[in-house]
This record gives sequence, structure tokens and C-alpha cells, in this order.
Amino acid sequence: MKELQDLKGKKKGLIIHHWDTDGLCSAAMLWKFLRDSDPDIDAVLMTPTISNYFLTDAEYAKIKGEEYDYIITCDINFPADVVEKLKEICPEILIFDHHHQKPIDGVFYVNKKYPGCSYIIDEYLGTAPSLLGVMGMVGDKEEGIQEDKEFYPYVEEVLKKEDLTLNELLIMRRYIDSLYIIEDYKNMDPTVELLADDPKEILNDENLANNVQRIDQEVTHYMEVEPKDLGDDILEFNLDSEFNILSHTTRGLAREYNDKIVFVHQEKPDRVLVYVRRTDLDKDMQKIIDFARAKDFSAGGKPEVVGIIVPKPRWAGFKEELIEELRKL
Repeated sequence: MKELQDLKGKKKGLIIHHWDTDGLCSAAMLWKFLRDSDPDIDAVLMTPTISNYFLTDAEYAKIKGEEYDYIITCDINFPADVVEKLKEICPEILIFDHHHQKPIDGVFYVNKKYPGCSYIIDEYLGTAPSLLGVMGMVGDKEEGIQEDKEFYPYVEEVLKKEDLTLNELLIMRRYIDSLYIIEDYKNMDPTVELLADDPKEILNDENLANNVQRIDQEVTHYMEVEPKDLGDDILEFNLDSEFNILSHTTRGLAREYNDKIVFVHQEKPDRVLVYVRRTDLDKDMQKIIDFARAKDFSAGGKPEVVGIIVPKPRWAGFKEELIEELRKL
């Protein structure tokens, strides 16, 4: 915890976090710690452009113009070139994550293969197991966290202490994730602050509840669409939606077709967003992450899932190559 404590005299910092439940919970824990340790500290929260595992030129320029004393990232899994650019802007970089990352000299890392980044931070702060710490794990693993013999006992301990059920945590995850699904940037920071002050209040947020109703209607439609069977245990789905339901829908499809690789893509005006996920199959998606990055595409994920961003002009050719790589797994 010394690394965060050493920031006490530095008045202006930036926390860049992932846009999902684990990312917001992780940011809330860090933001609360910094605020409690020094009420005068200016810890600014930042959500990168949703679906981008990189920063745009405009985002780099804004960060540079603010002249931050330090930058913290959590659960965002930036590739090395992004970390290097941030280091050029601000030499003090702290990274909290649970994705595969190769360390960079001069950057402080806390990076473990845990079900959620939030629990890594929980341990680091000496507060584990806390509600925010386990909520991020539930956010990433959903009901599957029950199968984790190492970490699920911590979830059970918190549920008992907080008088909550696992289903209520899953509802909280859905409420928080609704922000990125409908691209509600303006409520990201208030939700992080609400999580820092009283996580249970998420259950009473009517705006988030309304978001979930709208999303459910959209996802239900795509869950009923027949997939294209590519053979070799690969099913292809195309989403044509204004909502960012790619991750949300892919999770549902992976549960529905748990003995298959689900290959799902969604076109945006200038790019195609891709998710590939497997549930029960013994296939390591890290190979697909490495393959996509070797093609200079933004890609990230974990052994069971990969997300890739492909510029639209390169989509047709890359799609065929990607399918061939999936067949090799």
C-alpha cells in the first residue's frame, strides 16, 4: 500500500478505468482511498472511449494538458505502447489489473490472475474481503464465480456480512454495466462515487433500472437469432444494434452454447467490434489476442474471452484469417 500512500503529497492525479462493473468498482476503491487519505487531493476519473483498449489523440492531448502528478489505470489492460505514451506524459504510472501484461520498466504493477481486478485492489488496500472487492469478481464471472473454489468463499463471507444475496449482486452488476451498454458517459463518475460511498444504493437507482429494461429487450432479440455454424465448434453471430451489447450478448450466447466457441461481431461506422468467447471448451484465447495484436489491432481479454477492434476497411480480410486461427485452437 506504500505506493498509494506515497501519492499523498501529490495533489492532482488521474484514474483511468475500464467501463464495466469490475472497472468501476476498482476505480471506486482507489478513488475512495485517495480521497480519505487526503481530502484536498484532486483524483480525476476517466473512462476511455467505450470499446477502445487504447487512447485517442484527443484523449492523450487532454491528459497532457492537465499536467497530472500521477496516473493510475485499473482493469483496462492497455497494450504496452499506450503505457509508454502515458509514461512520456507523466512519469509516475501505477497499474492495477488482472489481465496478461508484460511489465514496463519504471511502471508500478499489481497484476495477478484473479477473477476480478477489484479483489486485487481489495487485498492491496488490506480491506479484503469487502463488498466492492467481490462485486468486481461477480461482475466479470457472473454466476460462474460459484465454481471458483478459491475465491467464492470470500463472496459468501461478504454476502453474509452485508445481508445480500448473490442474485442482488448480479442485479447490481447489470445496473452498473448498463452505463457502458447505452454509452451513458455522464453518469460514469457519479456511479463510481456512489459505489465509493454506499455500493448498496446501486439497487435503488431508477435510472440504471430503466437502462436495464431497454437493454433486455434488445438482447432478447439477438438471443433468438439462429447462428451461422462454421464447423469446428465455432458459431458466428452478427449484431446490428445501436447499443453496446456485444459483450453482454456474447456472455449470454456462450452460456447458451457452452460447448462451442461463439464468434460475435458488431459493426460501427468506422470499425468492427469482435468478441470471441468459450465456456466449457479447453481453448486458450490468449493465442487469439496475440494473433490480433500481431496484426496491429487493439485486442485484449483473458483465457476464455477476447475482444478485438478492427478498422472497417480491413474487416473482410481479417475475418477470414481469424476464423482460420479459431479452427487451430
